[in-house]
Amino acid sequence: MQESELTAISNKFTQGLEKLKRLEKCLEFLAGEMEFRLESHQIDPVRGELAFTFAGMRFYIRIRVTDRDVDDVGTEYRVPIGWLDWGRFDENDQREAPIQSNFYDDRGILCELEKDEFYCDFQSCSDDRVRRGIVLHLRSLVGRSIALNNTI
Repeated sequence: MQESELTAISNKFTQGLEKLKRLEKCLEFLAGEMEFRLESHQIDPVRGELAFTFAGMRFYIRIRVTDRDVDDVGTEYRVPIGWLDWGRFDENDQREAPIQSNFYDDRGILCELEKDEFYCDFQSCSDDRVRRGIVLHLRSLVGRSIALNNTI
């Protein structure tokens, strides 16, 4: 692995931390606006993880960096790809496999809402599509947790 590739991976991780910070602010904003209790825990800048609690259930959003090959006129190189994985913690406080993932780059986080894909930059937490996208993720996480709780 080249030094430039190591730098690119580090930069992609740093970009993910910026996305997590903006996302955390939007989660807190939505909780206040919708009048439900959601407590975000401090972002872990080493692991690249934001943990939060909703209705006694713990969830996480974690940075994952992958890469892919690019062939540019006969010159092959690898490009880092950033993902934010959304999941839950089990009863032993261990991370379960992610329930969903979002690609991110300098344009923002790739979001999907009713089959419409768009980039969320989370600059405006009151933007309707951003708001609905976050709520959709929360509903998915909480719905899976409730379903698992029903089996106990």
